[in-house]
Formats: sequence, C-alpha cells, structure tokens
Amino acid sequence: MGRRPRKRRDKDEGRDGTKTKEETGRRPRKRQDEDQGRDGTKTQEETGRQGRKRQDEDAGRDGTKTQEETGRQGRKRRDKDEGRDGTKMREETGRRRRKRRDEDQGRDGTKTQEETGRRPRKRRDEDQGRDGTTTDGKQLKKTADDLT
Repeated sequence: MGRRPRKRRDKDEGRDGTKTKEETGRRPRKRQDEDQGRDGTKTQEETGRQGRKRQDEDAGRDGTKTQEETGRQGRKRRDKDEGRDGTKMREETGRRRRKRRDEDQGRDGTKTQEETGRRPRKRRDEDQGRDGTTTDGKQLKKTADDLT
C-alpha cells in the first residue's frame, strides 16, 4: 500500500504541486475544540464565546445530544426567561394559564388532585354549575365515566 500524501499546509507554497485552500476556494472546516489550535483558530474557551444552545435539528453536529437522545424533558418555560428560548411569555400571548385537568397526567409538571391528596373544594352557589354538579352536591351531567 502506498503512503497517503500528507495534508497540504498553506505555508508549503505549492512545493508539492497542490493548491492552497485559498487557491481552491475551500473554506477551512469549523474548528473543533479537541483540535487544540492546530488550524490556527481559537477554541470557544479561548475566545470567551458561549456556544449557542443546541437545536434538535442540528443532529449532533456539535457533539452534544438532543433532548430525545438524553431522555430529558425540556423544562417548562418560565416567565423570567424573557423569551431567550424564542417562545413568548404568557403576558405576550395574552393567554391565561388553564386550570389543570386530571386527565392531563402531569404533562405540565403539576400534580393531579389525586396525587396531592387534596380534595376538590366544596361547591359554592355562585359557581353556577361549572363543575357539572348541583348546589346540593349531586351530579348534574353525565360524565364519560357514567357512560362506560
């Protein structure tokens, strides 16, 4: 097997008959931190630059894992984040946070009444039947459970 010619360095000035990067119009590849400055660029640590937050569509190009790969759930957006993740705060969307429903199964990170051990509050007359009960506590509407 013949030896592969070594990668051409710009300082070689065409001595081996190849072209420099400038001559071919090729861009140098993005610097990887493990390269330790061999290509003359600085690492992110050296420049003091923060790497941008990994986007899932990057498909691991920066060597990190996607949320799917780590099995981590993205955390719920907090109002104090000030849009850093590109989403809007509740105030910006004008949306009120909806009351947690038991069938949501904790997807929003809260617990159901069953999980907290909290009893639903006693129905007040001014509630106007919103929870489907009458004021004396009897069930007013048929629920999905009644039909099964």
